[in-house]
Amino acid sequence: MNPRINQRTCDQPVSFARMTSLGHKIPQRMIMPRQYQRHTNRQNWSEDAMSRAPEASRNGMPYKKASRESGVPVMSLKRRDKGKNKIAVGAVKALGSRKTVFTPEQENEHIEHVEDMETSMYELTKKDILGLAYQLAEKNKIAHPFSVEKGKAGADWLRGFRQRHSHIVLRSPESTSAARATAINKKVVDIFFSILKDTQEKKNIPPHRILNVDETTLCSVPTKNTKVIAKVGRKQVARVT
Repeated sequence: MNPRINQRTCDQPVSFARMTSLGHKIPQRMIMPRQYQRHTNRQNWSEDAMSRAPEASRNGMPYKKASRESGVPVMSLKRRDKGKNKIAVGAVKALGSRKTVFTPEQENEHIEHVEDMETSMYELTKKDILGLAYQLAEKNKIAHPFSVEKGKAGADWLRGFRQRHSHIVLRSPESTSAARATAINKKVVDIFFSILKDTQEKKNIPPHRILNVDETTLCSVPTKNTKVIAKVGRKQVARVT
């Protein structure tokens, strides 16, 4: 035992940071990877080959021959063809018993809600997304590993969610007042420029006499905003404050 560790330290829970500072080496298996790296070549076949192989076996071709021609392992082909694989059905790949909390259909509904909120300039922050995921799981009685005390999903779930839906990103929004958001529309802008044109022609005002007067040093909206979830390719992200 390290002489720097006393009996009281051993009886209490010790964090990884504390163990490292005391000179202990943490086993690699105890550290949770943030970016998983594959250590096997299982299921390296293509989904197209798996969809064609069972059809060939049903037409009378032996499993071994269909396996050689498609490159799909013979036992995998048998399980898929006989429907013995309860997790993976058809040509879908699925390793292990781990699966996502929500189905693809439920996650697509989640994404649609996020995009609708973005269009309305009420974008959701990371905290909003995590809380919404927890509420969705609770309301639909879906088994989940989310924190009940915090009432939200974890950072790992959000990381996987963003990887599965790579068309959404974190952006820094531009603050927009509610008055401006509701008042600025095509009809109002057209009326403004129509009045401006008529006034300029009647008064014979040259273009260089038209000045833009801003509210100097006056700010009616916050200058700093929390990053929000937005769609990739959006030129400007505004948020009503």
